[in-house]
Amino acid sequence: MADEHPVCTRLHSGKHRALKLSDFVSLRELRSSRIYDLWFSRIGVERMLAVGIPSAMWHKRHLVFERGKGGDFTERDRALLNQLLPHLEHLWQAARTRRLLRASLAELDDIDEHYARGVVVRGTADDIEFASPPAVRLLREFFPPTTGGRLPRELVDWLDAGSANSLTRRRGDRLLTVAQVSDTLVLEEQKEDAKLTARESDILFWVARGKTNAEIAQLLWLAPSTVRKHLENVYAKLGVSTRTAAVARLFGISDAEAS
Repeated sequence: MADEHPVCTRLHSGKHRALKLSDFVSLRELRSSRIYDLWFSRIGVERMLAVGIPSAMWHKRHLVFERGKGGDFTERDRALLNQLLPHLEHLWQAARTRRLLRASLAELDDIDEHYARGVVVRGTADDIEFASPPAVRLLREFFPPTTGGRLPRELVDWLDAGSANSLTRRRGDRLLTVAQVSDTLVLEEQKEDAKLTARESDILFWVARGKTNAEIAQLLWLAPSTVRKHLENVYAKLGVSTRTAAVARLFGISDAEAS
């Protein structure tokens, strides 16, 4: 049903600016639609203003304001929400980095250097006070070599600049993202996003939330056999054979975290 929602479909496709429901359908058109009967009328909503917060593909974040009968949201409302968007994005990224840091620290005793996420604790100046085995590997593979247990110059310059954005480095089809929490750096490696269709992405979104094929089929108004076929295509694209591995492969997390 989400793929019939005029605002959600555009936000899910990467449109992050504030959108009103009335940008796409008139009130008369809305009231005569199937989604109105199944959704909007049941919760008493006829007006909507929403903005997409840049976030993980599998866990899209939207800030939504809704109204029942009455006047629509104004252009001033839209402008104000657009002004807030960079701050909302920064809050989301900061919360995600803290979550990754907690997960990485909890896993330090059980991981080897081939894990996709590592932690570096910065000492004074450009010294490395501590680096987990995966972090050592990622620094070695994505940055020029250094001596004396020091951070790469590019990382030091980025830290000194005080940027609120993550640092990214690319090597072939591999992407490294470096984020900062206080004096700790979280290094996360991912491969380029697999070219999943919108429907495949929707299904994997619900897989990551522990839904069965039957439950996903009901949520997305599909036959269970269709869900199964889409998942087979996802497995082939990601080079995996299980639901847990598909979530872990695409989202850059461990199998245990995905379970």
